[in-house]
Amino acid sequence: MKNTIKSLGLAAITIFAVSANAAPITVNFERITNNNVEDVASQLQTNIYGQGDAFSTYGLTIGVDQALFTWTNTAVINSNITEVFIDDGTIVGQSAVYDSLALSGVGYTEFNGDTVDGTTTNPGNLPGGSSISPAFVATSGYSADVANGNPIKGINSADDTLGIVYDMLLGIDMASVQTALNDGTLRIGMHVRSIGTAGGSDSFVNVTTVPEPSSLALLALGIIGVGFGRRRLAIRK
Repeated sequence: MKNTIKSLGLAAITIFAVSANAAPITVNFERITNNNVEDVASQLQTNIYGQGDAFSTYGLTIGVDQALFTWTNTAVINSNITEVFIDDGTIVGQSAVYDSLALSGVGYTEFNGDTVDGTTTNPGNLPGGSSISPAFVATSGYSADVANGNPIKGINSADDTLGIVYDMLLGIDMASVQTALNDGTLRIGMHVRSIGTAGGSDSFVNVTTVPEPSSLALLALGIIGVGFGRRRLAIRK
């Protein structure tokens, strides 16, 4: 019986460790509009980091109740992420923009009605967002800073990274974020311009999340531990 309790205890500790030290979440995208011949979904990515990984990856200090969202574009096909959007109401709260996480830096402003370089950043929705089911309804959005109408500080090379740190709402952790992405409670959108030879624009929404292999391995160990403990209990009965 002592061994049984020990097995269950170790399994519980393992599962807790997976939750407390969750690896970064990788988010991939699919195109929801069809304006261009080239579909650049495969070169767009968002990664979500907890406190430890935000520091180890970018040297950025955030709170234990915060998460760093990053947006990148390999730009193998010419393209420019000019707006990013969040559709959420139960996961994240206030945010702060970090434009210089990578080599070249970008420049983004939250849609809040302010005027930047002569352009008013009015709140809006992801273009084409109403065409999907359920409709994408932006609760927050950010636009690349413009000069003469051109969003020159968007994400248009592999060296560009936009970072936004969100306060997670009470009771939310990285595991909750993962679950919300999987069930659609939390959605991420991008509007990408200057795509390929035609130079048009398309919109993209996240479709899947991929936990790091280390997280899957630890989770498997925890599940195995629980299963082993339960079998021992059944035998003892």
